[in-house]
Amino acid sequence: MSDDLVKRLRSLGRAGPGCISFLASEDAMKAADRIEKLEAALVQSFEKMMEDGRRIETLENALKEILSLGSWGANDLARTVAREALEGKEGA
Repeated sequence: MSDDLVKRLRSLGRAGPGCISFLASEDAMKAADRIEKLEAALVQSFEKMMEDGRRIETLENALKEILSLGSWGANDLARTVAREALEGKEGA
């Protein structure tokens, strides 16, 4: 849907004199550029969200494994692993 809108805005932006005012055509091109930038930002946000989801899943799996050891030190180790993972440190 936005691709259609961008195409229509760009065609307005390229319209010759008499079809549309110069100011309106300039605004149409700016609007099309802005839509494309917003779409790119949305894609980046989604990719980051997916990456964060994978990190959380990895953390959950690591915690389950640590806690299954059943040793007294497992809770401290689990806290350390969780803290490092949430801070985005390597090896988490």
